[in-house]
Amino acid sequence: MIEGIPSEWKNYQFGITYSVTLNKEDLETSLAIRNTGEKDWEFHTLFHTYLAVDVSSNASRGLILVR
Repeated sequence: MIEGIPSEWKNYQFGITYSVTLNKEDLETSLAIRNTGEKDWEFHTLFHTYLAVDVSSNASRGLILVR
């Protein structure tokens, strides 16, 4: 078992390719999931963006306080 792959996935055959391309003006990511087995199954994924921001020199406007 490959470390980090959930054990419940052992009954599925698949390939995953995650690519990151960084150039002078942008960052591009792509994720390709390939079902290499004979049975259909669903795969869901979600990307999170985490940015390092110096909050001492930034301001936010238009936010509504919800309680």
